[in-house]
Amino acid sequence: MLEQKFLSFEVFMQKMRYPYNKRLWQTDIMYKAKIWKARRQHYMQICKKYNYASEKDLIDDECMNYELRMAWNQYDNGLIDIHELNEKEANIKEIYGVIW
Repeated sequence: MLEQKFLSFEVFMQKMRYPYNKRLWQTDIMYKAKIWKARRQHYMQICKKYNYASEKDLIDDECMNYELRMAWNQYDNGLIDIHELNEKEANIKEIYGVIW
């Protein structure tokens, strides 16, 4: 079986010349989630077109967990009620393609 090439998201960002802060990408999950949501679809199109293995699942999990934690923090602090929390959870899981 042939070995599949791997394209990391950081290399993709550099090759496409998309502006991003490498240090923030590595340390700030909020920054990572925003950049990922903005460029995720294009990254996956390139990976599919050129048959690259990707880190989509790994980054999806990180960003989804961050967004779920933020929703739960809002609920815990009384900013949203249980129905809004359930809607946010469903929306987040739909965005990242989680079937539950």
